[in-house]
Amino acid sequence: MKTPRQYSIIKYSDEFLEATNLHKEFGEKRFVYLGEIPNMTDHCVIVNISTGAVMTGYHIGNFDEVHPDDC
Repeated sequence: MKTPRQYSIIKYSDEFLEATNLHKEFGEKRFVYLGEIPNMTDHCVIVNISTGAVMTGYHIGNFDEVHPDDC
């Protein structure tokens, strides 16, 4: 598992989408990775770019960093 850089754009990983069969619902969503939660190892805080909603407690391993050319 590679941790995204702080403030980078992330998306759900292909492995997560395949395992959960949520390609249609979550496949194109993008988030800003704010960082790992200090007292919850391997969990992070993210912001949904579309809605501005701040979400916490998501597993870092469920996300991949988006290459800047793909943003």
